[in-house]
Amino acid sequence: MKHFICLLTLLLLCCSLMACAEDIMEKGRPTASPASAPTNEIEDQGNAPSSADSRNEVIESATSNVVIVSSQNNAVITPVADPLADLKPLWLSKNQYYYQQLSAQHKQAWEVVIRNVLLYPNQSPVSPRDTRRQALGPMIKLDNPRIFWIDWIDTNGRLRYETGVVAHMGALQFPQGQTLASLQETFLAAIPKAVAQIEKSLPANASSRDTVKAIHDWLCKNNSYNSQQTTSHKKDSDPVAFAYLAAHSAYSAIIPGDAYEPVCEGYASAFQILCEEFGIEALHISGGTKEIPSHAWNYVKLDDGQWYLVDVDADDLAASYNHNRFLLDAAASARYGYTADPYVGSGVNPSNGYSEGAAFTLPALAK
Repeated sequence: MKHFICLLTLLLLCCSLMACAEDIMEKGRPTASPASAPTNEIEDQGNAPSSADSRNEVIESATSNVVIVSSQNNAVITPVADPLADLKPLWLSKNQYYYQQLSAQHKQAWEVVIRNVLLYPNQSPVSPRDTRRQALGPMIKLDNPRIFWIDWIDTNGRLRYETGVVAHMGALQFPQGQTLASLQETFLAAIPKAVAQIEKSLPANASSRDTVKAIHDWLCKNNSYNSQQTTSHKKDSDPVAFAYLAAHSAYSAIIPGDAYEPVCEGYASAFQILCEEFGIEALHISGGTKEIPSHAWNYVKLDDGQWYLVDVDADDLAASYNHNRFLLDAAASARYGYTADPYVGSGVNPSNGYSEGAAFTLPALAK
């Protein structure tokens, strides 16, 4: 009997110890988070183990980048949404030839100007006497001819453009009943229409030369040189009629049958846009010739990898257009005295006392 009682006591003691151990283990387990509890973590969607160490932590950095740090301590930096993401495809050219040659400081200034021009077109986007930004006005227009409402920047760092809301410099006078938004809509709608008309004139398996010629001829057939809008304003404070701005931008040349006709800048800007629409690289060049000290034309790159000069404006001056200034090589362009301005007319160059200019290198024309 004594042996039976001792055995029973030992059995009860073992059961008690096992229950105590199980209770301790249960209390040591982490409790599950409620389904509604917020979390700053992102579950790894791959085949990694489901432990906490395999999760990624999202950190908002001081530079507005989202940094995802993995369990292996490898950081992947993902930029936050670009506030200009919807605007850039509409207005910025793909090549950005002049921008690519800028110094880091000039690029920063360029980004400030572009951001403000696109996001806040009713306000002057540059600070007074900022020589870096002054240098960018003409370059931005040459790089991005779709931004037709920019003219240039004066010596006080103010853009010569206006939407009629705030008068900063030479307030732009829109046609009656028109706004910048309505003009932008008309302009953007005209580009694919022009492309469709040019495509109809192209032969099967058209080469880049065929396409460039079709663009050149379309611009000549649908425009006439505007001799009424060639002079600049007498004073910087004079109101700027939209007819003047249109003539000096792609707006006048890209919309057939409207009330506006282009000068050399208008032809060159429209030629650049249409070439880009067909995947052909073209540059807007500012400079002069033997006959015209202040002029604009284009360089275009063909399938052979060579650059050629095209001056649509000069070819359209006659009663019927010609091809005298079409696809000129280096020797032919020299005969006419084409000389590009390495500073793109900005006035910010060493000769004017600025230690930091914005000189650009242009591609060499075909020999």
